[in-house]
Amino acid sequence: MRSSPRAPRVLFPRIEGCVICLKSQPQADGLLDIEGMFGLAPNVTIEMDRLGIPMTQLEFVFFLGSGEGTFDMALRVVDSGGTVLTMIELGEVEFTPAPHGHRLRFAAPPMLFRKAGRYRAIVLGNGREHGEARFRVAVPEETSNEGA
Repeated sequence: MRSSPRAPRVLFPRIEGCVICLKSQPQADGLLDIEGMFGLAPNVTIEMDRLGIPMTQLEFVFFLGSGEGTFDMALRVVDSGGTVLTMIELGEVEFTPAPHGHRLRFAAPPMLFRKAGRYRAIVLGNGREHGEARFRVAVPEETSNEGA
């Protein structure tokens, strides 16, 4: 009797955390330089001078555990009402068993935050949600003397 070929193992890595920053740069030694760090989600508030102006640099760096398989990766950023601000597609990413896990870097195109409040950056693998990073956008409160 012939044994049937085994299907390749598919195991999406567990999301361990997410740093939200202006940009990051991988180094040859495996380290990651992070510039303009807003924080580690969900403890992130992006303070903007005012709303309605595109934010030209924003990056989501997800730290993942070990996994196995190939996934078509994307990140969807939505506001509290579910409105999609942007969809960032990385294409196919292959995960292999790794003792130190993996990281995924999603550099956002210019994004327009129209309101202060809560937002979510949702990680998609093959179109399925695998986790998210929550963050807030805030603006300084206007003083009561403005315009007087």
